[in-house]
Amino acid sequence: MKHEDFLNIEPTVKGSGAPLVWRKNDTDGNQFRFGDAEWFRFQKKCPGIIKYKKKKSTITTYRILPKE
Repeated sequence: MKHEDFLNIEPTVKGSGAPLVWRKNDTDGNQFRFGDAEWFRFQKKCPGIIKYKKKKSTITTYRILPKE
């Protein structure tokens, strides 16, 4: 992979025009730390919802960061 293959998602959660709000806890009440997450999933049918996994082998389902 090249440097150009990675996207900067910071504008989506920071600033007054950001479409998403940065959340510190997921829907289950677990603390979310960006540096611990290794897998992210975004879906067109669920705009504004960010799903994540800490490690592929430790969690069978994605955890969800709430929209509101």
